[in-house]
Amino acid sequence: MKGIKSSQAIGALFVMILATASAWSAYPETKLTASARQPAIYALGKLPGHDVSEGFGISADGRVAVGRSLPNYGYEAYRWTEAEGMIGMGFLPGRTKSVSLDVSADGSVIVGGSYSTPNRAFRWTQATGMVSLGVLPGDNASYAKGVSADGSVVVGFSEIFANPFPSQAFRWTSGGGMVGLGHLLSSPAAQSLAEGVSADGSVVVGYSSSTQGQQAFRWTAGSGMVGLGDLPGGATWSWALGVSADGRVVVGVSPSAAFPIGEAFIWTEETGMVGLGTLSSASSQSKAYAASADGSVVVGWSYDTEGRAFIWDRQHGMRNLRDVLTDECGLDLSGWGGLGLAYGVSADGLTIVGTGGGPSAGNSEGFVAVLPEPATLSLLALGGLAMLRRRRRRGSAFGSSSRPRIGRVVARRLALLALACLGIMTAGTAEAQDYLYVCQSQANIVSKYTTSGGIVDETLITGLYIPTDLAFDKNGNLLVLENSNRRIGLYTTSGDTINASFISTPFYPHNFALDGDGNIYVTGGGSFGAPSRIAKYTTSGTVVSHSFITTGLSSPAGIACDMNGNLFVANSGNGTIAQFTTSGAVVNTALVSGLGYPVDLVYDGDDHLFLADQQRGVKEYTTSGELVAANLTPGFYGSCSIALDGRGNLFAGGPNASYPVPIGQFTISGEVVNPALITGIRTPYGLLVGPIPEPASLALLATGGLALLRRRRRLGAAALTAAMRPRGKPSQG
Repeated sequence: MKGIKSSQAIGALFVMILATASAWSAYPETKLTASARQPAIYALGKLPGHDVSEGFGISADGRVAVGRSLPNYGYEAYRWTEAEGMIGMGFLPGRTKSVSLDVSADGSVIVGGSYSTPNRAFRWTQATGMVSLGVLPGDNASYAKGVSADGSVVVGFSEIFANPFPSQAFRWTSGGGMVGLGHLLSSPAAQSLAEGVSADGSVVVGYSSSTQGQQAFRWTAGSGMVGLGDLPGGATWSWALGVSADGRVVVGVSPSAAFPIGEAFIWTEETGMVGLGTLSSASSQSKAYAASADGSVVVGWSYDTEGRAFIWDRQHGMRNLRDVLTDECGLDLSGWGGLGLAYGVSADGLTIVGTGGGPSAGNSEGFVAVLPEPATLSLLALGGLAMLRRRRRRGSAFGSSSRPRIGRVVARRLALLALACLGIMTAGTAEAQDYLYVCQSQANIVSKYTTSGGIVDETLITGLYIPTDLAFDKNGNLLVLENSNRRIGLYTTSGDTINASFISTPFYPHNFALDGDGNIYVTGGGSFGAPSRIAKYTTSGTVVSHSFITTGLSSPAGIACDMNGNLFVANSGNGTIAQFTTSGAVVNTALVSGLGYPVDLVYDGDDHLFLADQQRGVKEYTTSGELVAANLTPGFYGSCSIALDGRGNLFAGGPNASYPVPIGQFTISGEVVNPALITGIRTPYGLLVGPIPEPASLALLATGGLALLRRRRRLGAAALTAAMRPRGKPSQG
């Protein structure tokens, strides 16, 4: 993702191309905390003597999961955390079964039911243990299904446990006790069940008997119980099973013309009820159980020959959760059976609880799956979103982004040498102010700062959709990659739009780089079944090939181009750096191997590569694959993007484990300058440093500078290396 900065002459002059990447791969061993969300899947285990478990609810912060564990007969509610594992919660007095179904935002309050005859809804805290909530007048059984964020409001249903089992949805508070919410249809045998509640407890959703069969409802104190209708073309029934934190998005299931057994739906007041489809043409039905805080992520179940957990967002539609975890996040689930149902999702849409074929003895087992921050993934897009999370390095001295920092250190010094040879002074335009450009992919903007951290324009470019990389083109304009819009736009450095769709790709792109002629190489694929690839486009944006390179790739992310016609690609899927030529030939599919989660690459113009490994920090290698420095960002775990300037500084975005994410400043010798140079960044997937000299002055250097670049090895290591690479001695390991 780095382009050639400055004029075409300079671009050619300092062939710098840097590109970098961001993709989603993952490592299964990770801390499940709000501050550390790396891709992972956890088998929740079973209680002693039990052989099956199920996961039903997850706290808003993703730290506490609840469900039930089952022996051959009976079952017991549990509370699970990564630190403590699965802990049984026992039963209400006189009962032998229990299940926990939902949990408050911080995990301190759990609700569910304890069964035998009669059954009772319960509310649990560490201090009180399991406490019965009672029943509505005249009833003999109750069940708690949902709880507000602070644990003060519980919803569920109370019933007469005898045929025809009339029931009524309830809302419970400590001050008012259990209050019935009524029905859509008044009848002695009418049923209504509350399934979910908004974060503040003011909106309740579920389903009730109506004149058109069971119908999904949304209840507030002001409106009472309001039916939501059903999907067109199917039988007239619907169930609301989950609701967003603000109560505006409702999810559930209803028959439709395409799926008469039932189709997952999402409902808003603006759109009404909209079907979400199924995972494949072979699927006969689907059901949505829960939504993220803002309703942008929905999880549930789709059935063909077996149940399959799904994750849905507007950008990617419905996707098989197992495929997302393996293909996009790089997790090894070879020991697992199918992930059959996804029942709950954290507020940010990144942590999912459900039930699947666990890794032990093939029995069903609750699981918690952790996805990387969108992005994307979108998520996010995951982004496809996925996909994009790390990119860029920028900062070449005179051109492209940091990638070919033709070595900001290298380029600038070569330029100064060239200027000296030409007798040109380097004052004025030759020493222009450097700026740090940042893709804030969760804010969908590009921001501009000084390299000392000062704000220039936090909304330089707006209206983007998950921007994940950027670079300068040969004319000094900005190229910005949007993962979810599948395009690269062209803008001025003042933020004006030249062409928002300069390049359009048929796949979700991750990162890009430019070569010395201005050709653009774009990485993508490797997730959700999409093939890994590198596409190539001309300097004018014309496609050369959407599948220019397809072998030797595994979820390719960061990409960089050197001055000798080589492409270097960070394969986040298998932890390698692969080498190719700009003509598409394979040189070495494992130039560097054994990496954690490589996501960004920068070429410094002097045959050195700087790598951002989200799991193992920023490293430096020679272009022949030899390790020079094992950790250039001490105390700054991981990184999602990097950039270099011409003064020996390295800028790193991340770590992804913290949010909002800081941008830190270090030297290329590994010294800490400021680990929080810029704070409050919403996922800095792309970084770029520039500009340097203006095109007019750079053009003066084209002939002499390019010649000097090409002859750098013949001018003597002692002189040029000292002038161009003021970095520390190579380290071992």
